[in-house]
Amino acid sequence: MGEPILTAEYADRSIKENINKFLVPLQRAGLKQLTLDNYRESLYRDLWYLYSSGYNTTPSKISSVEIDHLISKRWVGAPKYNHNRRSVFFRFLEYHENNIVKEYPTPRNLCVRSTIGPDKWMSDDEAIAMYLACESPLEKWVIHAELKLALRRFDMTNVTRDDVYFGYIDVLGKGNKKEPVAFVSDTRQVLEDLYVYLDEVTAGIENPPRDLLLYRVGSYHARVGVLQKTALDNMIKRIAKRAGIERSVSHHMLRRTCARMWKRSGAPIDDIQMMLRHSSRETTMIYLGLTVDDKSTSAMRFDDYFNQQKANFRRKGFSQEDAIASKSGGLGEILSRLPHTGKQLLMCC
Repeated sequence: MGEPILTAEYADRSIKENINKFLVPLQRAGLKQLTLDNYRESLYRDLWYLYSSGYNTTPSKISSVEIDHLISKRWVGAPKYNHNRRSVFFRFLEYHENNIVKEYPTPRNLCVRSTIGPDKWMSDDEAIAMYLACESPLEKWVIHAELKLALRRFDMTNVTRDDVYFGYIDVLGKGNKKEPVAFVSDTRQVLEDLYVYLDEVTAGIENPPRDLLLYRVGSYHARVGVLQKTALDNMIKRIAKRAGIERSVSHHMLRRTCARMWKRSGAPIDDIQMMLRHSSRETTMIYLGLTVDDKSTSAMRFDDYFNQQKANFRRKGFSQEDAIASKSGGLGEILSRLPHTGKQLLMCC
């Protein structure tokens, strides 16, 4: 007698129960509801796809057969999107103590990004044009936060007045930890103008939100809402069009441009990494996307420094003639003519 056929109703209930077991501890850990809903939807679609294709959906029994099928047939879109889906699915299997995870230390066919395309940054002129094209305090804050403070869109949608202090802003980083972001010279003025705008938006509203991205709807029965992702994306597009930029501009393009401008201003890599709040130096280097001009400028800066040190050394008494004499055995005579620091330098060599 063959194995009983798993009905669609039973498969649906079983899949949802296993997903809920996985999400409960994440919810207790403080993961946002939107993220939990995205995890639930992604896992359900992949598991239901396996069921519809005749494969096993029990998390503890899923094998390389099911995973390879998902990789070849299901996870075939954009690399970043696929990576997120695979990561969630593997965490789901790991939670249910499936040992197959050990055979996949990283998802197969993952396109590891070592560089970012040249179209993912703005030129310095475009960045300044965007900054000057803002027409409202709200637009000014959004561009200022991304282009000068390197905030993510996620950071901005979660910052409230309670997170703003004298000289810095607390933003929600990885692991739900608050991380301070230091002001630049005009941040205080930008925020003061924004507060005046927000007071006008929330006038007459009882217990208005403390968020910084507010808009007002209606006049007689006015209400206040918080700008969401789509509204912020559209705002960026409007400002870019106003600035005369025809190509697509994104929030992260502004953040990457901020990092590159920091580097061009002479900031050390460690400071830029701290500013971007990256845990990895390699990620920061990818963000910088140094061009040939950047490398040429660095090479010229090094050459100027080297020539300056050479000139300083010659002024201390070590001439070209001394160098020739040293080859013929006259080092003792040269040492006697050098200042104490020069003698130490040559003796160490």
